[in-house]
Amino acid sequence: MNIRHAVINIGSNSVKLLAPNGSVLGHRNTVVCQLAKGRKDGFLLLEAMDRAYAAVVELYNEALTFKPQGVVIYATEAVRSSFNKSYLINKIKGATGIDVDIIDGATEAFCSYLGAVGAFPDLDCTIDIGGASTEIVCIENGEPSKQSYGIGALSLVDMFGQDFANHTEAARYMLKELPYRSLKRAVGTSGAFASLATIAGDFQGFFPEAVHGFELTKNMLSDLTQLLSPLSADDIRRRFPAVESRASVIKPGLAIVNAVMEKCLTRSVTVSSADGLSGYLVYKKLC
Repeated sequence: MNIRHAVINIGSNSVKLLAPNGSVLGHRNTVVCQLAKGRKDGFLLLEAMDRAYAAVVELYNEALTFKPQGVVIYATEAVRSSFNKSYLINKIKGATGIDVDIIDGATEAFCSYLGAVGAFPDLDCTIDIGGASTEIVCIENGEPSKQSYGIGALSLVDMFGQDFANHTEAARYMLKELPYRSLKRAVGTSGAFASLATIAGDFQGFFPEAVHGFELTKNMLSDLTQLLSPLSADDIRRRFPAVESRASVIKPGLAIVNAVMEKCLTRSVTVSSADGLSGYLVYKKLC
């Protein structure tokens, strides 16, 4: 993939940057701001939108240091489902001059697929677990079938705190309509998978290059469930500083991963750092 443009994604849990630096994966950075935290009745908290705005401006200025051909910004579930989104997107337009592209769930899922399939052409399923939604794409009759489920790791925290049993029950309920499939290669493209790979691989930092291609086996996921399910978010921060910024959403993310893998008759899921940001550039024909 020839990355020439920079792209910023405003997600429900974090704001992410992909910028061109000459490598295949590009320069990547993430600011966890939990935009969807405390969301109620379709309204985002003003302080949460201010955190997201500050993250976008920070990453926009960082992107410019890489001298991209252009910068694009897109938003997913937390923004698209909110009634007061104009506050955030107008502030961003005022600071950057860029109109935020708010994509629907099917497009979000397709972008994750496009990013991952460039790195793993033999995949037959992609899984993208966000803060407020989960996108799954499976290949059916040679074509990608896209599904978006309106619950994610951060929304599970809002509902159940750090109660892993309830995370698991809710994740299974959310995915009850997902059919059982016999998969050769399932690929996970989100921070949930990268965080679990960082812990399982005992990596000393949260590095996209290190976790790219890491195989999270079902045995590893079982071990991670036993290890993490009794821990509080503070316990996870202390024991695994490499994933400190994502500590509060690791357990619900793991619950969703487990629920998906229960439906996938495969031994492992491959972690991909080529993700929805990469796919968005492909989707917009910017690379």
